[in-house]
Amino acid sequence: MEELEKKITDSVEKHKQDLEQYCLSNTGSVDILQWKLFSKLSDSTTPLSQLLECKETQNIIRDRALLEAFMTSGDVENGDWMRALDLLKSILRLDPHATKHPVKLKLAVAVALTFAMPVISYALRKEGKEIDPIRRYLSFVSWWDRKHLFGMLDKMTCWHLRYVVGSWAEDDELEWARINIPVEFQSSEKIGKATHTMIKYRATNDDGVSIHDGSAFYNHRPETLMLLHQKGGVCGVVSKFGAAACQAFGVPAMPIGQPGHCAFTWYTAEGWVLGNDISGWDESRYHDGIQAYWSRSAPFIGLMDDAQTSGKYVLSEKLRLAVNFLDPAERFKLLFSRVVPICPENYSTWQDVLYVAKEIGLVGNSHSFKNVAECKPGHS
Repeated sequence: MEELEKKITDSVEKHKQDLEQYCLSNTGSVDILQWKLFSKLSDSTTPLSQLLECKETQNIIRDRALLEAFMTSGDVENGDWMRALDLLKSILRLDPHATKHPVKLKLAVAVALTFAMPVISYALRKEGKEIDPIRRYLSFVSWWDRKHLFGMLDKMTCWHLRYVVGSWAEDDELEWARINIPVEFQSSEKIGKATHTMIKYRATNDDGVSIHDGSAFYNHRPETLMLLHQKGGVCGVVSKFGAAACQAFGVPAMPIGQPGHCAFTWYTAEGWVLGNDISGWDESRYHDGIQAYWSRSAPFIGLMDDAQTSGKYVLSEKLRLAVNFLDPAERFKLLFSRVVPICPENYSTWQDVLYVAKEIGLVGNSHSFKNVAECKPGHS
């Protein structure tokens, strides 16, 4: 690690005037992102030297496209980057040619990052049943190959696909959804609306049991998508079914928490839209059990989407990391003058600007800075 840090420090100093070119080069890209990964793994019980003896690890950290995808597609909320790396190695061991296929590469990274935190089956959540990440990867690869999904996966980033593969529905439930969702809803623009046809909104079942009695409403049966369709439910059921229906066709989606209510969001050609909504974006938050980045406030979904789809986010991240190797005053200058303009939507850069401004004594003596850590972005 010390040797790598010295190499980057020397390179950043040497290329200070053309830092963008250094970050676009293969050497600069790999070195900077390796440093970020090693920093994330610093709390692991496995020594870095031992980790690097593994041929599979070596293959990952030398593959620029794979490393860029792995390190610029959002964080691992529980910090378990070792599990994410192990999952990625397991997938590539099973499917060694995945790195040569753009959709497979994105699915592999999305599964590895998402399942670093266990993804619990909604139908069997009381038993704490975890969805199998390897099976999830293989299922989506098969569905893509057989053209069972909308033609969006090749146009989306790994970050988007995290909200596809992270579905709380089991694979067989997703297959059931594709068979049973009415044809008129089978497009990315309309799929989120299918839930209002498929789910009967009701708080009491045919036997007079209240939805607030928990699993008794469903006769203590696993709450699969099929059972939810048959028995109905209230806002949580409408929204969780809506999200899963989207994910079944390869459309990013997730439940969303609102005051006293559960909504959901799904991804369309126009961006993220809210479904079953009563409060709007400003009062919305990521639902528990969904990994977030930057903040659990839901408008950050749109901000990250803007960053990811800008075409400049990866370069912005590498530049943001590279200037860490300069002294604070110079780091602040380059963050503000060269990193921010490349991708203004990269919230991490603004956090760094604030951090370094405090470090060099600018914040507190000037009213020109706003505490970006407490800002909430507008949703686009």
